[in-house]
Amino acid sequence: MRGIRRQRGSTYWSIRYRDASGKLREESSHSIRKRDAEALLIRRKKEVLDGVKPETQRVSKITLREFAPEYLKWAKGRHRAYDRTERAVKQLVDDFGNIPLNSFTIKLLEQWQSERLHDRGNKPATINRLLAVLKNIFTKAYEYNKVAATAREQVKLVKLFKLDNQRLRYLSPKECERLIASCDGHIKPIVIMAINTGMRKGEILKLRWEHIDLENRIIKLDGSITKDRERREIPITDELSNTLRNLRTRVDVPFVFHDNTGRPFKDIKKSFASALSRAKISDYTFRDNRHTFASNFIMATGDIKSLQELLGHATLTMTLRYAHLARGHKTNAIKQFEKRLTKKISGYFVGSSGISEKRKSS
Repeated sequence: MRGIRRQRGSTYWSIRYRDASGKLREESSHSIRKRDAEALLIRRKKEVLDGVKPETQRVSKITLREFAPEYLKWAKGRHRAYDRTERAVKQLVDDFGNIPLNSFTIKLLEQWQSERLHDRGNKPATINRLLAVLKNIFTKAYEYNKVAATAREQVKLVKLFKLDNQRLRYLSPKECERLIASCDGHIKPIVIMAINTGMRKGEILKLRWEHIDLENRIIKLDGSITKDRERREIPITDELSNTLRNLRTRVDVPFVFHDNTGRPFKDIKKSFASALSRAKISDYTFRDNRHTFASNFIMATGDIKSLQELLGHATLTMTLRYAHLARGHKTNAIKQFEKRLTKKISGYFVGSSGISEKRKSS
């Protein structure tokens, strides 16, 4: 594209264009990527046509605290888990609120990661979620011409922590009984739902009575609450059916699980942690209830395809992490096959020359 070249003595790309008065201007893109410079040149040319003067002063001064409301206004209605985004932005503002967007560097964010990990005891997954939101904030700020490409590039280059996604913590049937017995109040039916369906926490807390067909014993999830926006159906077990039928309901509240105001629960961490403590179960999170359902299902049935559909996994690869637990089921299946095969050949005997048909008795 004409009007783009590398800055002399720098790895950054610069742009050249004529302003509304015809004066030739040159400006650094503050980016090592040519496509960022191309995008900046297109934006500047559009501003010239629209008669808009580039906000060079505003770009250098706006802080995260100042831009946060604009970002949240954009995110509302676009982010399915907006409440989580809002909480993440609040934490980021608490940590970086008064820092200008153009002052963010890799060093600043890596030090923040270390401080969160070692001093505050945050889990890598928690820090990754916050960093992902921050990266998205800078992408939107760049699109709105609120931050220079160089600062955006610095944030994009910060690496997420590598997670151990192979962790597979689940409860045995007896441990499930102990956990449920240790639950009280509103958390008990929520845990029963999680263990009996494998549904995600967000799906459970957003569940409405219109999704539940007790007569046909099926939960019909639609795209309004599922993570992948895909519809799926989950059969209702006897235990879950009894639990749902005994729930106290309010005709003016559509949600299955709600607080005294009729709004769905937002935070169940404390009540779940208390139940775990009473049950003497450690190293277990609410998300692990999903693993508990999946692991016990696969050990009982060996049906990996059905499990994929029940969990709502987009690909079979995600479900295959549970495949090794089906070994016992496969062994039983082979025994049934062997029994059937033995019965089929019981009318034959093996002789020195191979398999011969048994002589019929007279």
